[in-house]
Parts: sequence; C-alpha cells; structure tokens
Amino acid sequence: MIRPVNVNDDSVQVPDSIKAMIPHQNGATAAAEATWVSSYFLDFKKRLLNLFGFEFRQLPCSLAFQFVGEKNQHQGAAGEAHEDQALIDSISRSDLERSISLFDLRRLDSYAKNMVDFHLVMDLVPTLAKLFFIQTTLPKGAVNLSYVQSAILIGIGLQFKKVEDIETDLGLNAAQILPQFNKVMKKFTKVLKSVFESDIEKKMDAESKIKQSEAQARIAVASDLKQSLAEELGDEEGTQLLKQMKDDKSWFLKKIAVKGATEDFDAALKGRAQIPSVVSLPKKREAESDSESLENMLQPKKAPKKQKKQKSRH
Repeated sequence: MIRPVNVNDDSVQVPDSIKAMIPHQNGATAAAEATWVSSYFLDFKKRLLNLFGFEFRQLPCSLAFQFVGEKNQHQGAAGEAHEDQALIDSISRSDLERSISLFDLRRLDSYAKNMVDFHLVMDLVPTLAKLFFIQTTLPKGAVNLSYVQSAILIGIGLQFKKVEDIETDLGLNAAQILPQFNKVMKKFTKVLKSVFESDIEKKMDAESKIKQSEAQARIAVASDLKQSLAEELGDEEGTQLLKQMKDDKSWFLKKIAVKGATEDFDAALKGRAQIPSVVSLPKKREAESDSESLENMLQPKKAPKKQKKQKSRH
C-alpha cells in the first residue's frame, strides 16, 4: 500500500504530472518507523481530502484513491463484503451526530429505499467520504467498499466530479456508476441506522430498568406496611377491621341513596310544567329504621345488669 507523506502538483514543468514523497521502511527499523509514518500519513490524508476539490480535482478518481485509500481484507474478493457488527457497535452516537444528524439519516434512508433522487443526498456525500477515509468516527471495516465504489465516492464526494467525468476516469457508463453509488449509500445508511437504533435501545432498556426497580421498591413498601398492620392488629382484629370498613361503606351508600319508587317520582312531578329543583317524597319506614340503626350504633353499649339473688327466709 502506498503511504505518501507529501504530494506536489508538478503540471507547470511537466504537463499532467505530480510528485509524491513516499518514505521507504527497511526491515530493521520498520516497527519503529511505522508509528511516525502512520501519524504523518493521517495528517497528510486529512489535508489531501480537502484539496481534492481544488488543485487535485483533475486527478483520475482511481489514482486519487491510491493516495488516500487503504485496502481492507474484503477488497478484491468475489461478492459483496459484509460489515463487522462488533466494529459498528463500537461507534459512538455522540461522535457520529457531530457530522450526521437524524434528519440526514432520514434523507439517506429515503434514497436507499429509492423514494427520492440522488440529488437530495448529494450534500452528505463529502461528509460520508471524509468519515470513511479518515477512519476516526467510522473505524476501518465498519463500512466495506470495493475499489470501484471507493473511487466513485472520491470522485463525487471529494472531487465534485460529474457522472460524465467519472465515466472517463473509470471507463464505465452511467448505467453502471449510479447503481454502484446507490450501493454505497445503502451501506452507509445501514451502518448509521444500526448505530442510532442501538443507542435508542440502550436508553430504553435503562429507563425500563429504572421503572422496574421503582415498582419493586413500591411493592416492597406495601408488603412491609401490610405485614406491620397485621402484626399490630393481629390476624383476627385485622379481619374484623376490614369487615367493619366494608360495612360502613355499604351503610353510607345506602344512607345517601334517594328513597322512593318510580311511582312516587311520577306523582310528585305530575302537573308541573318544569322540573323543580327540589322534590318532596313521602318518608318510608326504611329511612326511619336507618335512622334508628344509626342512633343505636352511636349510643354506647351498656353492660347487662346482674340480677340480685333473693335471700330465702327461713
């Protein structure tokens, strides 16, 4: 793999030519040199990605890929490569949202489902291209693209070339380029949706656990209160208290109920043009008995008097 650390446009002296500085690593110091070369190459790649739209726009997109692209294990293999789910799970949503928002993801999803034209997502292609090649937010292997797909991503997203220009660079026609571009957007959409959905699922699980723990705490408090009440009153007294509460409730509902049959209401309203606000009904014996029962409940119970034994006279 080519890892240049400097590229100069030398087309002034030699037409259509550039100069690249590529450090050579010997076997003895390869491990030590790999550290600073990787750091230097990453800085160079960030600068060159931004310059592809200016001085290096005339480079064929296939050659531009050779400067910034890194071959992964799936490139050159037959068939479509699958993304590594473990790498996708390691992507932070907060870091991703600095570049791609939920609204952007909706547009990408609409394009992936062939609901909108590719012009609606063209503004997102440069961002996706930088995320793919810089490999900080999206680690290497999270999105796997072929050589042709990577070159198309550079040509459209970084060099801002038209489809006609990419046809010349790659020797393909538009009917071949646009489907490949659609596959690239579908791969990005799948990975981004997985990151957002995974984060939402984690938050929902956390909230569910909190609510579950709160419910368990309330059940424990209620159980302790019930046990404490049973201990204080005893089983028999507790049962009597519940029975007394039910009796008081039924008596109260019966007491406030309106006494009288349908015939009584008809007789009271007979001959009236409007329904009065107060209607007098004849008292029933049932109401009197309720009053008497209430008085009996309120009066304290008297202990029965003991009968005096009469002394027998002899």
